[in-house]
Amino acid sequence: MEMETSDPPHLENKRRRIGLRDFDSRSPEEVSKLLASDMRRKAFAYLDTVTPFRQAQREQKKQIALEFLSRRIVSQEILKNYPMVYIGSRFDIEYPLVLGARDIVLADPVFKSEQAEGQVAARIEQLTGVAPESTGNIIHFDFEFEAGKSEHVSVALVAEEYPITQPENETCIPAETGSVLLFASKSEKGVVGADPHMLEKIIPGGVIVDGPDVVTKDPDTKSMRREQLGRMRPVR
Repeated sequence: MEMETSDPPHLENKRRRIGLRDFDSRSPEEVSKLLASDMRRKAFAYLDTVTPFRQAQREQKKQIALEFLSRRIVSQEILKNYPMVYIGSRFDIEYPLVLGARDIVLADPVFKSEQAEGQVAARIEQLTGVAPESTGNIIHFDFEFEAGKSEHVSVALVAEEYPITQPENETCIPAETGSVLLFASKSEKGVVGADPHMLEKIIPGGVIVDGPDVVTKDPDTKSMRREQLGRMRPVR
């Protein structure tokens, strides 16, 4: 686990330019109830980011997660039975676990490294207290999303960058995906955002969580419908 650091002083006056949003405040009791188990609370405490505006973006990720849970952005049926694909994830297993995903796909070129699987496994063991098992590129373990209720979780590690030049050959997003997760996700071509190809792979009721935005498929036009989570922070 990386050590916590503050943003560099020269970035202090630039934080409002990165699209941070304000969310309703929640009491510690409300937060604890939303997270529902000690394992999930620990994963929430470890939520982090490697973006330049690390401290501000870390807090933003936590607020997005709480809003996701509070508003039940994705149904429990989808979270339990369909994959959540995290594009540009690096080793961030904590974020999809906090959101409640049981079938997780972490898609990032970092998994070309032989040491990458061990990094994810170590973070899982830190959360659960038990070393996970691996089969090929898939890690298996039990996790308590609710106190006293252990459930099986699988994590597929896909060493692929999105988007690729031939979408028909893209393998990181399964044909029936419940949700796609993005958070300051990048590729060699720039920032990765929600696109029609992702939307084609998502089942009815599924979503793309694009930072603090939720993107769904309009039932009539089949186009992307975007909803903002939180309120835009005023520029000063």
